[in-house]
Amino acid sequence: MVVAMSAEEHEISELPVAALGVAVTGIPTGRRLTVIGELDANTSWIVDEALSEGLAAGDVEVDLTGLTFIDSSGIRSLLRAKEVCAPGQSFIVVAASPQAMRLIDLVGAAKPLGLTNDRSET
Repeated sequence: MVVAMSAEEHEISELPVAALGVAVTGIPTGRRLTVIGELDANTSWIVDEALSEGLAAGDVEVDLTGLTFIDSSGIRSLLRAKEVCAPGQSFIVVAASPQAMRLIDLVGAAKPLGLTNDRSET
């Protein structure tokens, strides 16, 4: 399943929205979310919804290699999802684009998200 929406479809803002897509695939214990495009304050709700649905299904793996931009709203969405995991539930960012990795490192979120530089896209 691929989720790609605009703010107009969600009726949350009249500001133009950059393209963001989330591809959701099954893994043996839950869902893998592949995030593509620009993750910012205008589009983070798309990822929030996908993360919420993913967590309801079990473990969640997130692939950020398709991100061309991320801001603090996107980091907040990822950290919030990690915080609400049930005991024994896994949430991990498995890979990140250089743009995403730069901000994740800058704010010190790599370790909480389970991401290390050697797993980021080069």
